[in-house]
Amino acid sequence: MNKNMTAYLRNKGGGRLYGLSPTFQSKALFYNKTLFDQFGIRYPTDHMSWEEVFQLAARFAKAERNNGSAYGYYHNISHPFRLVQNIAETEGLSSTDTAGEKIMINTPSWRRIMDMVISRTREGTVYINQPGDMQKGNLLLENPFIQGRAAMTVEYSYELEYLSNVDFEWGIATEPVNPATPDRSTSLAPNKLFGIYSGSKNIDGAWQLLAYINSEKFAKLNSRAGTRGSLPAYIDSMQKKDNNMEAFYKLYPQDAYTPSVPMNFQPSFMSKSNNP
Repeated sequence: MNKNMTAYLRNKGGGRLYGLSPTFQSKALFYNKTLFDQFGIRYPTDHMSWEEVFQLAARFAKAERNNGSAYGYYHNISHPFRLVQNIAETEGLSSTDTAGEKIMINTPSWRRIMDMVISRTREGTVYINQPGDMQKGNLLLENPFIQGRAAMTVEYSYELEYLSNVDFEWGIATEPVNPATPDRSTSLAPNKLFGIYSGSKNIDGAWQLLAYINSEKFAKLNSRAGTRGSLPAYIDSMQKKDNNMEAFYKLYPQDAYTPSVPMNFQPSFMSKSNNP
């Protein structure tokens, strides 16, 4: 089992394990080894911060041999503020006060992230989806990273499916982290949880089912069937290495609550943030 996920579920249970999930979801930093080699730039490594990722990406934009055809980083979103939100979440910043009633994005920490995203986008280091990109087809299949024109992207494990037919070498590192908690992931989370009802009349059968769906055999069957972005919780070290999957298993889930924008204000908030 994924020990990081098991520890997270046990912590959520106050020291007791009330259920298990045979699969989980997580993001990672995918990178184009071929582009890095062509530009003579070192590969990204595990536990990098967003700022370090962008600093590395900026080397592509500033390279003399880059005529504007290659980007350092691609993010599959349609507005820079979405990327700002992703980075802020990694850094543990909340968009509201602790009561979830007052918007709190006019702070030095939020402004630093906004300035970083805006400047990196303007200089050509970061590419986000443009208004006409949606009309070009499936952005999961037809985007700068899959086309070999962007050096890095952060995505869920379903990206592996789209990388099966690319004409470049690629690698994976852990998703960007908060330097203050470099072993934590904001995207890693269990999928469906399975437990046993305390009043069950068939405890033995329930235990057998629970053991099976969290077994190596079930994990292999589930993996062959395809899980669209889900990762098996049961996977040995050799499988992770052979399938380029290790980065998805290195981080612990971030066990912290940050209040979100109140539901009744979300439409107005997103409209104002997307059209300042």
